[in-house]
Amino acid sequence: MIVSLDTDAIIPKSTRMTRNKKRSWKPGYLADYDVINISRDGTIGEVVEVQGLRIAIPTKPYGKRADEFINHDKPKKEQMWERDDLPPIAPEDEWRHKALIDKYLDRISFKSGTGGWLYRNGEATWVSPMYYFYLQFIRLDEDYPEYREPDREYFYFVEACVFDHRCLGSILLKSRRQGATYKSIAIGIYLAIMIRDSHVGTISKTGEDAAALFIEKTVPAWIQLWGPLKPEYQRRSDFKKDIAIRPPTVKSQKDIEDGGVTTVGHNSFISWRNTALRSYDSMKILYLILDEGAKWPVNIPVDKYYYKIRPAMKKGTRVVGKFNLMSTQERLKNGGKGYKKLWEQSDISTRLAAGNTASGLYRFFLPAHETYEGCFDAYGNMVVDEPKAAVYDRRGVRVEHGSRWYIENVEYAGAKDADELSDKKREFPMTIEDAFREPSGSKLFSMYRINDQMAYNDVNIPPPVRYRLDWQNGVRKSRIVATPDPDGRFYFDARWALTETLINNVKERDGRFEPMNGTTGGGGVDPYNNDYFVDEGRRSNGAMLFKTRMMPAAPDAPSNRFFMEYIDRPATAMEFYDDCLKASWYSGMPILMERSSQAMENFFDREGCGAFLLRRPKSMMPKNERDSLKERKRRGLPSNKEINSDLANIHAAWITSYVGRMGGDADECFDNMPFPRSLNDWYDFDLEERTKHDATVAAQLCIVATSEAFSGLSYSAKTSTGRKPIMIPVGAKRVR
Repeated sequence: MIVSLDTDAIIPKSTRMTRNKKRSWKPGYLADYDVINISRDGTIGEVVEVQGLRIAIPTKPYGKRADEFINHDKPKKEQMWERDDLPPIAPEDEWRHKALIDKYLDRISFKSGTGGWLYRNGEATWVSPMYYFYLQFIRLDEDYPEYREPDREYFYFVEACVFDHRCLGSILLKSRRQGATYKSIAIGIYLAIMIRDSHVGTISKTGEDAAALFIEKTVPAWIQLWGPLKPEYQRRSDFKKDIAIRPPTVKSQKDIEDGGVTTVGHNSFISWRNTALRSYDSMKILYLILDEGAKWPVNIPVDKYYYKIRPAMKKGTRVVGKFNLMSTQERLKNGGKGYKKLWEQSDISTRLAAGNTASGLYRFFLPAHETYEGCFDAYGNMVVDEPKAAVYDRRGVRVEHGSRWYIENVEYAGAKDADELSDKKREFPMTIEDAFREPSGSKLFSMYRINDQMAYNDVNIPPPVRYRLDWQNGVRKSRIVATPDPDGRFYFDARWALTETLINNVKERDGRFEPMNGTTGGGGVDPYNNDYFVDEGRRSNGAMLFKTRMMPAAPDAPSNRFFMEYIDRPATAMEFYDDCLKASWYSGMPILMERSSQAMENFFDREGCGAFLLRRPKSMMPKNERDSLKERKRRGLPSNKEINSDLANIHAAWITSYVGRMGGDADECFDNMPFPRSLNDWYDFDLEERTKHDATVAAQLCIVATSEAFSGLSYSAKTSTGRKPIMIPVGAKRVR
């Protein structure tokens, strides 16, 4: 959906008007306003948002220019997209038709270069240059495309990716039969025509598919393109590997004597290559289409290919080429894993220091119910819900039902079991969770319960609230103060706040500190120890979650609920350890960490807070280690194949019992896990790649820390007499 923003609040009106008069706005990323300008006429009229990107578009024609609106002379109800009639190319009265063609070219090149304004049922709509080119000139299998509002949104997004110097292109997650291939072909042809010495490439899931895409779609689209738009190109009886947009090779006498040939003109290419890791490697590529990226062979995953070719699209800090990835998601084991990885690394809400995403791409999701053919009205708007009044498409055919109805009753109907339903939902996803839905048989955790919980949370549970935790007045080991902060690292359940009796419930004896709320809840921590580790473009985060016990000692505490989440990577491991201490101190609850090194233990010991770290009880130790004094002194759980498997199975059992619907009723779900980031990580969890699932590991440790295996009492060492040491509240005076 294209959302109009408060433009004057983003770009001051006086600044905008002054520069509009001079037509001095250039396309590209405007860092001062955090806006990507895709206007080509030097003006900015409005800033809109498309899937998180703030995009500037030009001013509307007014005054004497009002007749530039397509449909300006039609009644409101008749204002719908219509292609311009093209002048004939080979007329008898050649000079008159040449003048007509030249006049039309002046008008059409203006719209292809700057876009065009259109009235749709009285609504002023700017059609971007690439979208105008697609609608007007690219013939599909049967006819030219019809105007679709979701397509306008997509072209805005892609053109923003083209002009943003921080971006290497777009990655599209879509449903079947959305026509994405033809849109990418149109963009490629447009760029090949507009930019000299350019190369547009195509790769698909196999070499045969790439060849078929090129021969059956790209070549016909090029051949049927209106002649006067095309630069001179080399005509052939067939186009097997490429379209050479340059004059036919001319051999003059001098060329023959020199052994050379004359090649002048536009000098651009549109080509395809076989699916191989080195296809297009080290070549100058302006625009590279990676078709069906989620369906590539397992031995040539699309993410591996992307990172192999990515250096060719840059010269130092300068981006010189763009990618266009598009696909319906496939099962992870069948090639979808690499595409999912690139998708996760292309989130614009988590940019790196240089302003780019981890992959360099920007991601775009097209839900099935917003693009389902047969449910568009005459003006290109999607009918999603059941129409309350009669709605007709541009052919006069009545739209009987909304797109959701057709998807649920046609596309999803007939699924024999839950796994087949997962496949159908992945082919026609209405949510991102549907797009990555996996059969339950391939996962340890119940995907259906996690899906149900995520859907329930979206409607019934308010989003978590972000806080930062600070030592009061900067005095360490005094009190922790929680302050709401939109950039805070600590996410808290919005429905329950720790009470005053629980907050900072820490006691001290002789400079050593101990949390006192262990019978109410506890935390789990998956730490990191290397300040510089990066896993193939993915940061290895530190993760920490806190949860109440099944029967918490605090009477007003909810039962068995995760209430705090932390998934982040501070600059250093020491800073992360300090955040763990702050969270444990603030909640007054101990934490169970994964014992990956001695570093976190040493940090807590230096702070006099060793008692904040839970030890592994004897019941969770192998028999040969139960009498080991060294092992009994160590805090946390070690990471090995047996323990990791046990933790995953404990977690799976907890999900089956406490996540998703209760008693088979989809409207009644548990409310024990309110954090979407953790749920998404649980959904993707793969025991074979456990190190990539920080939030899941932390949750498993948290579940164990609040189980019956841990009493919730302190695990600090006893005195020599065998009695527990006397503890006093922090800040209280000692009585001598």
